[in-house]
Amino acid sequence: MARFFRRFIKLLKSILPLELFFIVFVCLICIYYDKNYFDAFTMAFVILAGLLLFTLAAAAGAFGDTQEKEPLADNAEKGCFKGLSKASRLFSEGKEALEQHQLNEALSLFQDIEKMDISQRERAVLCLYIGNCYRFMGYPTNAAKYYGLAIENKIDSDNVYVLAARCCVSNGSFSEAMEYYNELISRGAYFDYIYTDMGMCCLKSNDPDGALEYFTKSIEEHKNYAFSLGGCSLAYLMKKDIEKSREFYSKALINNLGDVSGFRKYYRSVAEASDCLDLIEEFMKPDKEEAAEENIFTR
Repeated sequence: MARFFRRFIKLLKSILPLELFFIVFVCLICIYYDKNYFDAFTMAFVILAGLLLFTLAAAAGAFGDTQEKEPLADNAEKGCFKGLSKASRLFSEGKEALEQHQLNEALSLFQDIEKMDISQRERAVLCLYIGNCYRFMGYPTNAAKYYGLAIENKIDSDNVYVLAARCCVSNGSFSEAMEYYNELISRGAYFDYIYTDMGMCCLKSNDPDGALEYFTKSIEEHKNYAFSLGGCSLAYLMKKDIEKSREFYSKALINNLGDVSGFRKYYRSVAEASDCLDLIEEFMKPDKEEAAEENIFTR
């Protein structure tokens, strides 16, 4: 209910200029057509009708917004920032700004709340949202810091561990990322992509043996299957086992790997970094010919 009234008041304020324009416009129309019959009673009727019309429109909009957005709230948010306190109002405004991708405004509002005296659970949720702001802004180091604070404050959400780990991978903190993934597993949580995430973390930290371990686990459980095959291909490439790499490369393509073009480019970049680009030139030749044919037919 509090969320409805906050949204209702905000909509009323936003449509006030339009409401005044409507009332003045209708009054002028009435005067133009028959000014003899346009008296105080008619003016009062026009004003009341305009107020009623726009108030109902604002109420309908507020009701629709609350019904649409409330189910999207994470379980971690339940019971947090409720009521009519200043912190609750700012949090609601910050969420709306974030949903509209007004990142600087959202971050500023959340940082204002950060200085306030709020419960540990609310601070955990607040840190999650600040982390989201930084992640969308392209600052993974700051995002990882706040996701870590959300975890320290006992947030009730497994997704935060994944977000924290991925941001750590983005900023090169690979060992910290693996700690988050292992904590997630110890919580009993499981995602289809957790082992492939861990495998990619190992690849980026130049640990092909560790990567093979996690990609193989994912293959055995048939989770994110094609991606796991591609990951094994990359790991074997780093180990300069070209035959094994080629075998898993082919399996990944056969099993409908999602981004084939992106995978091929990444494969070549790994080969170059591993100083074995010359060993895959003949192997990659069919891909080059196929790409050339595609260009011919799309001209």
